[in-house]
Amino acid sequence: MNTKRQKIITSFFSLSFCFVLIVGCAAPVITLAKITNAISTVITLIDVTEKTLNITSKLVNNSYQELGENIRSEDFRINGKFSNATVEQMESRHSELSKKHKELDNSIVQTKKAANNLFSMLETRANQNTRPELKAKLLNDINLKEKTFEDKIKVAADASSKVKTSIQEYDNILSVFQIGIGLAQAQEYITKVDSVIAEYKLLDQEVKIALDEGRQAIAKVADIPSQTPQQAIITNAPNENTVQQRTERPYLGAQIATLTPEKTIEEYYQLINQRQYANSWAILTRRFQRIKPDNNYNNYEEWWEKVASIKINSIQLIANSQNQAIVDAELEYLMKNGKIVKDVSRFTLIPNSDSKWLIDNKVNLER
Repeated sequence: MNTKRQKIITSFFSLSFCFVLIVGCAAPVITLAKITNAISTVITLIDVTEKTLNITSKLVNNSYQELGENIRSEDFRINGKFSNATVEQMESRHSELSKKHKELDNSIVQTKKAANNLFSMLETRANQNTRPELKAKLLNDINLKEKTFEDKIKVAADASSKVKTSIQEYDNILSVFQIGIGLAQAQEYITKVDSVIAEYKLLDQEVKIALDEGRQAIAKVADIPSQTPQQAIITNAPNENTVQQRTERPYLGAQIATLTPEKTIEEYYQLINQRQYANSWAILTRRFQRIKPDNNYNNYEEWWEKVASIKINSIQLIANSQNQAIVDAELEYLMKNGKIVKDVSRFTLIPNSDSKWLIDNKVNLER
C-alpha cells in the first residue's frame, strides 16, 4: 500500500513539474488591454516631448532676443560691456535652458523605449500566428509603422540637437562676458598696484627733495654755504690726493639741474611720451599739482594714458628772471581715439631751492 501511494505521489509531482515547464515556455499572453495600455503610454510620452520641445525652443528664442536687446542698449554702447547684474541674468537663463533641454532629451529617450516595447509586443503577437501569409503581412505592417514612427522621433531628436547647439553658443557668448568682467576686475587690481608703486616712487622723491630743502634751510640759518653730501673715495696710493665723488641724486636732480626753462618744458613732455609719469609729475610744483580739488597723481596718469603721443611744434622763451620764467609752447596731442588736439599755452616756471625750474602754472592762449 505504501509503495502504491509513493508511486501516485511521484506521478503527481512529475505531472506538476511538466505543467510548470509548459506554462513557463509558452508564449506570453498578449491581450488587447496590454496593447492599448502600451499605445496610451507612447502617446502620453509623445505629448510630453512635444510640449517640452516647444517650451525649450521658446526659451532659446527669448534668451537670444533678450541678449540682442542688451547688446543694443545704451549702457552697452557706452561701456562696451555688460553689468554684473546682466551677466548674472544670462547665467540664470543658461541654467534654465540646460535644465529644460535635459528634460527634453529624457522625454525622447523614454518615448523611444515605450515605442520599442509596443512594437516588440505587436511583433510577438504576430509571430504567434501559424498561418505564414497572415504572419508575413502582420509583420510587414508593423515594420512600416515602426519605421514611420522612428522617422518622426528622429525629427524630434534632430530638433533637440539644434537646441543643444544654440544653448552651447549662448554659453560661449556668456563666457566672453564673464571672463571680460573677471579680467577688468583683475586689471583694476593691477592698475591699483601700479598706482601704489608710482605713488611710492613719487613719495620717495618728495622725501629726498624735502630733506635737501631742509639742509638748505639749516645752512641758511647757520649762515654757511649749502653743500650736497659728499662721499670720499681714498685711492690705494698714500701720496695721491683724495678724490671726492658726489652721491648719486634722483633722476630729476641729475638731469634737470642744468636745463633752461625751454628745455624743462621739452623734457617734461618727453617724459610723458616715455610714460615716465612719476618723473614728469615731479617737474610740477606742489601748488600746481594741487591746483584743483580733484588733482592727484592717479588722475594725472589716467588722463595722460589717453594720449598716444605729444608733438612739440614750437617753444619760445618770453621772459626770464631769477625768480620766474615764462615760456610759450605750441603742442599737438595725438589721442588714442585718433583725434588730434592742438594746445597753445603759456607756462610759468619758478626755481626750487636747487635752482631747478619747475612748472608752476599753465594757461591756454587764444589765437
